[in-house]
Amino acid sequence: FFSSRRRHTRYGTVTGVQTCALPIYGAVLSLAQLDDGELVSGDSRGNLRRWRDFRPLGAPIASGQGRVSALLALPGGELLSGGSAGEGETASRTLRLWRRGEPQGAPILSGHDGVLQLIAQGGKVFSLGSEGSVQVWQPGQVATLPWRAMPTPVRRLALQRDGRLVSSHDDGSLRLWNADGSATLGYAGSAGLRLLVGLADGRLLAADPGGGLHLLDPSGRVALPLDSGQQGIWSLLTLANGDLLSGGEDGRLRRWRQGQPLAAPLATGQGPVVALLALPGGDILSAEIGRAHV
Repeated sequence: FFSSRRRHTRYGTVTGVQTCALPIYGAVLSLAQLDDGELVSGDSRGNLRRWRDFRPLGAPIASGQGRVSALLALPGGELLSGGSAGEGETASRTLRLWRRGEPQGAPILSGHDGVLQLIAQGGKVFSLGSEGSVQVWQPGQVATLPWRAMPTPVRRLALQRDGRLVSSHDDGSLRLWNADGSATLGYAGSAGLRLLVGLADGRLLAADPGGGLHLLDPSGRVALPLDSGQQGIWSLLTLANGDLLSGGEDGRLRRWRQGQPLAAPLATGQGPVVALLALPGGDILSAEIGRAHV
C-alpha cells in the first residue's frame, strides 16, 4: 500500500471517516496482513514492503518475481508471494515463502506462467496462473502440483462460506468443487470474471471485465445483474460478519448484505479503489490511484 502513483487510506469501520493516508512507491497490486497484525504490500516493481502502525519497516524488499500480484498470509507469520508479468515482461515461475528473520524468500517451483491468485483452504494453498491452470501446494513441498484437469481455462477462484472451492472459466461457466473431486456446474453470466467472492448464503458476487456486478448461484443457471451505483467494480472484500464491500472505479465504496446494498455508495475522495483489506476492529485499508501523501 504505497506508491508515488497510489495511496492507501484507512477508514474507521467503513463510516467514511478518513483517519490516515499512506505513502507508496510503485503501483500496489496486493495486500496481506500477518497474524501479528503486520501489513505487507506487493507492488508493480516486484517489491514487498512491511508496515506496522501504518509506518514502513525498513526498505522495500526485492522479490525477484516481476509484479507481485498475489500475497497470502500463512500461520506462524509466514507469507507466500506470487508474481505476474505486464506487457513485454517475463514473470517468475516460482512462488516464494517468506519467513521472519530470513532475508530472501525460499523458492517454490510452479507450473505457472505467472500467478494471479493465492487461496488457502485448510492446510492447502491453491494457486491460479495467468495461463488458466490451478495448482496446489502444502507446507514442506518444494513445488506446486497440478490440481484438477480443467475443461477450459480458469480465470478466478473463490471460497464458499462452507470452505468449498469455486472456479470461474473462460466459457462463462462456474464449477463448485466437492471434497470427492466432483463438481457442480453453474453459469457465471460472463466469461473471464475479474473478481469473485463467496457470500454467507452460498451465492457468489462477481465483477465482469467491464466492471459490472452479478449475483450468482453456483449450483444453478442463475445470474442476476446488479446495479452497484458505482462506475465499475475494481475490488471486492468479504467482512468478518459476512457483509461485502465493493470499491469502484469512481473512488466510491459500497456495503452489501446478501446481495442487497445497505446504503448509498460512500464518496471517499479517492481515485479507483484497486485493493481492499480488512483490519482488526472493523477498519478498512484501501489502495487507490492518486497522489502519494500522508
